[in-house]
This record gives sequence, structure tokens and C-alpha cells, in this order.
Amino acid sequence: MKEIYLVTSGSYSDYGVVAVFDSMELAKKYVNSCKKDYYLPTNIEVFELNPDKEYLRQGYKAYQVRMTKEGDTVTVTQQEGTPSTHSYFDKHDNTLVSHVFARDSIHAVKIVNEKRLGTLAETTWGE
Repeated sequence: MKEIYLVTSGSYSDYGVVAVFDSMELAKKYVNSCKKDYYLPTNIEVFELNPDKEYLRQGYKAYQVRMTKEGDTVTVTQQEGTPSTHSYFDKHDNTLVSHVFARDSIHAVKIVNEKRLGTLAETTWGE
């Protein structure tokens, strides 16, 4: 897994990427060479380069699945834009919301159901 290092500054609407490096050492040198000021680079963020490339090569698509504690599927939506893979609990309706790569919607539900079972085995629902 290759990582890249983004030097960023600001927050909210003032947030921006200032520079990108292929090593933490170079990113730190860059930050240390800058005068410390709110608007100048102060943060280093680490990202994986080409995440999920195998899924993309195999033609998988990004889906969002919303599932109840009991395993009922509330919604399955194919996502557009930048795909991501993460999960969180929606406290409003007490569901697990997962973003996954899958061959189709049935495969997406199967993946999220396995996540649901793992979550139930490891922790209390919603925590």
C-alpha cells in the first residue's frame, strides 16, 4: 500500500491542500520550513494512493446500504461521484449505514449484513 502525504492549512471554507509528498519526512520538512501562522501549512494528512483499485478493475460499483440491527435492508442505493468505503450509525433511525464496493445490489446487501454481524459480535449496536 503506497501512501501520499498532503500538507494542508486552514479549516472549513479556508481549508486547502498546499502540497503533496511521497514521504512523511519530506512533508515534515516542508511544514517545518514554513513560518507558523494560521493560514500557512500546519497539518499533514495521510492517504492511501489508489485505494480500492482492484474493485474498480473488476467493475465493482459503489453502493450505500442502510440496515437495521435485525438485518432488514432499509435502502440500497448505487452511489455516484467519488466512491468511498466506510460505515457509521445513524442515531436518527438506529440503522447501520455502509458504503461498499460490490458487483450488484444483492452483493452489497450481503457485504453489509456480514459487517452488521461483526458489529453485533464486537460491540453494542450504535456505539
